Amino acid sequence: MNAFEHFASQWGQAMDILAGACGRSVLELCQAGLDTKMAKQVDKLAGVYFGNTKSTKKQAKARGCSGEQGHTLFTLAEIETIVGRLNDQKHAWKVRVELCKEPPILRTLQERGKELIEEFNGPEVPENKPSMSATAIPGSTYVNFRACAPGYLVQAAMDALNAEESEEHPAERAMKILAGGGSAGGPPVTPAVIISLEDLAKVEGYEGDDVILSLTNGTRMTGKEFVEAKMTEKGYVMLVDPVEGPVNVYYGSRSATPKQRLMRKICDPVCVGDGCGVGADYCQMNHNVAWSAGGPTNINNLSTMCSFHNGRMDDDRGSPLHGHVDQVNGQVYFFPPFGGKPRLNDHPVARGGAMRVV
Repeated sequence: MNAFEHFASQWGQAMDILAGACGRSVLELCQAGLDTKMAKQVDKLAGVYFGNTKSTKKQAKARGCSGEQGHTLFTLAEIETIVGRLNDQKHAWKVRVELCKEPPILRTLQERGKELIEEFNGPEVPENKPSMSATAIPGSTYVNFRACAPGYLVQAAMDALNAEESEEHPAERAMKILAGGGSAGGPPVTPAVIISLEDLAKVEGYEGDDVILSLTNGTRMTGKEFVEAKMTEKGYVMLVDPVEGPVNVYYGSRSATPKQRLMRKICDPVCVGDGCGVGADYCQMNHNVAWSAGGPTNINNLSTMCSFHNGRMDDDRGSPLHGHVDQVNGQVYFFPPFGGKPRLNDHPVARGGAMRVV
């Protein structure tokens, strides 16, 4: 018997496989030859069918039925997906037993699972709840925008956008209208835009297609989009030293001044937390050395942080727990709590901060 024949002969014996794996850790399963993903799956299923439960009789019956049907690990994983849709998990073992009686045919299993979920959950009641979200596309200046609204309004909006003859995509026109700029021109760009003198020369020369700029609201735009956007009449310019950072500003109170906030946001257009992408416009001002520990309210001791990361930073560095941030050569680094190399936030928008631009 070659390797394939041996594999195929054992593939439908999921319960025997789980019985042998029961009691072993994920690490031990990996050492036995499984990759991490499969080891975690086997560990989870072994816990379900051979672990502790109050429904021992139903558990044993499910094991027996599954063995008779020749279920695979994929079959059992699909059963767990179906069980997860129950509103009340007290019916979980009833559903498992019924599904373990089914042959290992995915379509048949899903059809029976749908019947059981409808039986135990009752008739599905549609949730008419408006929602809206936006998700950044990695490596792009674009963002996926999703909106849930009454169907007739959505269709009417799409019909109106598609009926208008324009070289511009309907999605772009829709965003401009929603932002209050009308269909003809874009909305005012109120966040601060971070741009170097070298890139500014390209943009003003209408050669900015390859220039990517960071904004303090956590988004990015191309040089071309910068030129085409209708900018607000009032703008801001901040001079940044390539080593020391922005010109230092001191304040004798715990709260940062508006000028300090603006300067810090231009240096840190998103939260300085490791990998965080919350725009600086929606962040708080964090004292790198805590105010309670004598940290001054000056531009070199401040950083932009979302409420989550600001709440986690260690005020008492003598008792590390989550780590802290400090400014090094004008840039804010995260220092892990128990040692390790300090890290800059590598979020794409963070890479467009003023100090990294210079």
